[in-house]
Amino acid sequence: MIRWSAGVVLAVALVVACGPATPSPTLTLAPAASPTSLVTPSPSAAIVVDPSLLDALPASLDGIDRSADVATATEIAASPDLAQSISTIAVAIYPSPTDYAVVTVAGLRPGVFDDAWFRDWRDSFDTGVCGQAGGVDLGRSEMAIGGRTVFRSTCAGGTIIYHAHLEASDAVVSIQGSGGKDLGRQVMAGLTE
Repeated sequence: MIRWSAGVVLAVALVVACGPATPSPTLTLAPAASPTSLVTPSPSAAIVVDPSLLDALPASLDGIDRSADVATATEIAASPDLAQSISTIAVAIYPSPTDYAVVTVAGLRPGVFDDAWFRDWRDSFDTGVCGQAGGVDLGRSEMAIGGRTVFRSTCAGGTIIYHAHLEASDAVVSIQGSGGKDLGRQVMAGLTE
Protein backbone atom coordinates (compact mmCIF):
# COMPACT_ATOMS: atom_id res chain seq x y z
CA MET A 1 0.00 0.00 0.00
CA ILE A 2 1.26 3.47 -0.86
CA ARG A 3 1.35 6.15 1.79
CA TRP A 4 1.44 9.59 0.18
CA SER A 5 3.53 12.20 1.96
CA ALA A 6 2.15 15.67 2.62
CA GLY A 7 4.84 17.12 0.33
CA VAL A 8 3.73 15.01 -2.63
CA VAL A 9 0.10 15.97 -2.05
CA LEU A 10 1.12 19.65 -1.91
CA ALA A 11 3.14 19.33 -5.12
CA VAL A 12 0.20 17.71 -6.85
CA ALA A 13 -2.07 20.53 -5.73
CA LEU A 14 0.37 23.06 -7.19
CA VAL A 15 0.27 21.34 -10.58
CA VAL A 16 -3.49 21.81 -10.64
CA ALA A 17 -3.38 25.35 -9.27
CA CYS A 18 -0.91 26.45 -11.94
CA GLY A 19 -2.54 24.43 -14.71
CA PRO A 20 -5.07 25.35 -17.36
CA ALA A 21 -8.34 27.11 -16.69
CA THR A 22 -10.33 23.96 -17.46
CA PRO A 23 -11.06 21.68 -14.50
CA SER A 24 -8.49 18.96 -14.16
CA PRO A 25 -7.78 16.20 -11.67
CA THR A 26 -4.63 16.15 -9.63
CA LEU A 27 -1.52 14.40 -10.80
CA THR A 28 -1.46 11.09 -8.98
CA LEU A 29 1.46 8.82 -8.48
CA ALA A 30 1.53 5.11 -9.04
CA PRO A 31 2.30 2.50 -6.41
CA ALA A 32 5.51 0.84 -5.53
CA ALA A 33 5.97 -2.63 -6.94
CA SER A 34 3.58 -5.40 -6.03
CA PRO A 35 4.80 -7.83 -3.37
CA THR A 36 5.52 -10.42 -6.06
CA SER A 37 7.81 -8.11 -8.00
CA LEU A 38 9.25 -5.82 -5.33
CA VAL A 39 12.93 -5.04 -5.61
CA THR A 40 14.02 -3.21 -2.49
CA PRO A 41 16.80 -0.68 -3.08
CA SER A 42 19.60 -0.08 -0.66
CA PRO A 43 18.70 2.23 2.25
CA SER A 44 20.60 5.08 0.60
CA ALA A 45 18.78 4.75 -2.75
CA ALA A 46 16.72 7.76 -3.72
CA ILE A 47 14.67 8.86 -6.68
CA VAL A 48 16.65 11.24 -8.88
CA VAL A 49 14.89 14.02 -10.79
CA ASP A 50 16.08 13.55 -14.36
CA PRO A 51 14.66 16.06 -16.86
CA SER A 52 16.39 14.17 -19.68
CA LEU A 53 13.58 11.59 -19.38
CA LEU A 54 11.38 14.19 -21.08
CA ASP A 55 13.52 13.98 -24.23
CA ALA A 56 11.35 11.01 -25.28
CA LEU A 57 8.31 13.33 -25.40
CA PRO A 58 7.36 15.71 -28.22
CA ALA A 59 8.62 19.27 -27.57
CA SER A 60 5.33 20.71 -28.83
CA LEU A 61 1.85 19.43 -29.68
CA ASP A 62 -0.69 21.36 -31.72
CA GLY A 63 1.13 24.59 -30.88
CA ILE A 64 1.28 23.77 -27.15
CA ASP A 65 4.82 23.70 -25.82
CA ARG A 66 5.98 21.11 -23.31
CA SER A 67 7.01 22.57 -19.97
CA ALA A 68 9.08 20.64 -17.43
CA ASP A 69 7.72 20.70 -13.89
CA VAL A 70 10.86 20.16 -11.85
CA ALA A 71 9.22 21.27 -8.60
CA THR A 72 6.56 18.56 -8.78
CA ALA A 73 9.11 15.95 -9.86
CA THR A 74 11.25 16.94 -6.86
CA GLU A 75 8.31 16.48 -4.49
CA ILE A 76 7.53 13.07 -6.01
CA ALA A 77 11.19 12.09 -5.68
CA ALA A 78 10.93 12.56 -1.92
CA SER A 79 8.50 9.62 -1.60
CA PRO A 80 10.24 6.69 0.10
CA ASP A 81 7.46 4.31 -0.97
CA LEU A 82 7.99 5.10 -4.65
CA ALA A 83 11.77 4.76 -4.24
CA GLN A 84 11.27 1.02 -3.90
CA SER A 85 10.55 0.75 -7.62
CA ILE A 86 11.48 4.08 -9.24
CA SER A 87 15.02 5.36 -9.70
CA THR A 88 14.37 8.50 -11.78
CA ILE A 89 11.40 10.79 -12.39
CA ALA A 90 10.37 13.74 -14.55
CA VAL A 91 7.08 15.57 -14.99
CA ALA A 92 5.94 17.64 -17.98
CA ILE A 93 2.86 19.71 -18.65
CA TYR A 94 1.27 20.65 -21.97
CA PRO A 95 -1.15 23.43 -20.95
CA SER A 96 -3.59 25.53 -22.93
CA PRO A 97 -6.87 27.28 -22.06
CA THR A 98 -8.92 24.37 -23.45
CA ASP A 99 -6.65 21.31 -23.37
CA TYR A 100 -3.99 19.90 -21.11
CA ALA A 101 -1.84 16.86 -20.50
CA VAL A 102 0.29 16.11 -17.44
CA VAL A 103 2.96 13.50 -18.20
CA THR A 104 4.91 11.52 -15.62
CA VAL A 105 7.95 9.59 -16.85
CA ALA A 106 9.41 7.20 -14.28
CA GLY A 107 12.64 5.25 -14.78
CA LEU A 108 12.40 1.90 -13.03
CA ARG A 109 14.85 0.04 -10.85
CA PRO A 110 16.30 -3.11 -12.44
CA GLY A 111 14.02 -6.12 -12.20
CA VAL A 112 10.91 -4.21 -11.11
CA PHE A 113 8.84 -4.29 -14.29
CA ASP A 114 6.51 -7.18 -14.93
CA ASP A 115 2.86 -7.44 -15.91
CA ALA A 116 1.60 -7.53 -12.31
CA TRP A 117 3.64 -4.46 -11.31
CA PHE A 118 2.47 -2.51 -14.36
CA ARG A 119 -1.16 -3.44 -13.72
CA ASP A 120 -0.80 -2.23 -10.09
CA TRP A 121 0.82 1.00 -11.33
CA ARG A 122 -2.00 1.67 -13.80
CA ASP A 123 -4.77 0.81 -11.33
CA SER A 124 -3.34 3.05 -8.62
CA PHE A 125 -2.68 5.95 -10.99
CA ASP A 126 -6.16 5.68 -12.51
CA THR A 127 -7.88 5.45 -9.13
CA GLY A 128 -5.98 8.46 -7.83
CA VAL A 129 -6.63 10.63 -10.87
CA CYS A 130 -10.26 9.58 -11.24
CA GLY A 131 -10.94 9.97 -7.52
CA GLN A 132 -10.81 13.70 -8.29
CA ALA A 133 -12.90 13.34 -11.46
CA GLY A 134 -15.92 11.18 -10.64
CA GLY A 135 -14.30 7.73 -10.35
CA VAL A 136 -12.84 5.35 -12.94
CA ASP A 137 -15.18 4.62 -15.83
CA LEU A 138 -15.67 0.94 -16.60
CA GLY A 139 -14.33 1.34 -20.15
CA ARG A 140 -10.63 0.45 -20.29
CA SER A 141 -8.81 -0.55 -23.42
CA GLU A 142 -5.48 -1.71 -24.78
CA MET A 143 -4.34 -0.45 -28.18
CA ALA A 144 -1.35 0.17 -30.39
CA ILE A 145 -0.22 3.78 -30.72
CA GLY A 146 3.07 4.65 -32.38
CA GLY A 147 4.01 0.97 -32.60
CA ARG A 148 3.74 0.30 -28.86
CA THR A 149 1.12 -1.15 -26.56
CA VAL A 150 -0.78 1.61 -24.77
CA PHE A 151 -3.36 1.23 -22.03
CA ARG A 152 -6.19 3.77 -21.95
CA SER A 153 -8.80 4.45 -19.31
CA THR A 154 -11.19 7.27 -18.59
CA CYS A 155 -12.66 8.93 -15.56
CA ALA A 156 -16.39 9.39 -15.21
CA GLY A 157 -15.70 13.13 -15.45
CA GLY A 158 -14.08 12.74 -18.89
CA THR A 159 -10.35 12.83 -18.05
CA ILE A 160 -8.43 10.41 -20.26
CA ILE A 161 -5.43 8.44 -18.96
CA TYR A 162 -2.76 6.67 -21.00
CA HIS A 163 0.08 4.37 -19.89
CA ALA A 164 2.98 2.81 -21.79
CA HIS A 165 6.23 1.04 -20.97
CA LEU A 166 9.35 2.20 -22.79
CA GLU A 167 11.29 -1.03 -23.07
CA ALA A 168 14.65 0.36 -24.19
CA SER A 169 14.97 2.71 -21.20
CA ASP A 170 12.79 0.61 -18.83
CA ALA A 171 10.59 3.59 -18.00
CA VAL A 172 6.85 4.07 -17.76
CA VAL A 173 4.95 7.01 -19.20
CA SER A 174 1.62 7.88 -17.58
CA ILE A 175 -0.51 10.72 -18.87
CA GLN A 176 -3.70 12.36 -17.72
CA GLY A 177 -5.41 14.89 -19.92
CA SER A 178 -8.56 16.56 -21.07
CA GLY A 179 -9.80 18.53 -24.05
CA GLY A 180 -10.78 17.94 -27.63
CA LYS A 181 -7.21 17.68 -28.93
CA ASP A 182 -6.57 14.50 -26.87
CA LEU A 183 -3.00 15.59 -26.11
CA GLY A 184 -2.33 12.38 -24.19
CA ARG A 185 -2.82 10.33 -27.34
CA GLN A 186 -0.66 12.78 -29.27
CA VAL A 187 2.13 12.40 -26.70
CA MET A 188 1.93 8.60 -27.01
CA ALA A 189 2.03 8.83 -30.82
CA GLY A 190 5.03 11.16 -30.68
CA LEU A 191 7.24 9.23 -28.23
CA THR A 192 10.70 8.88 -29.73
CA GLU A 193 11.72 5.71 -27.97
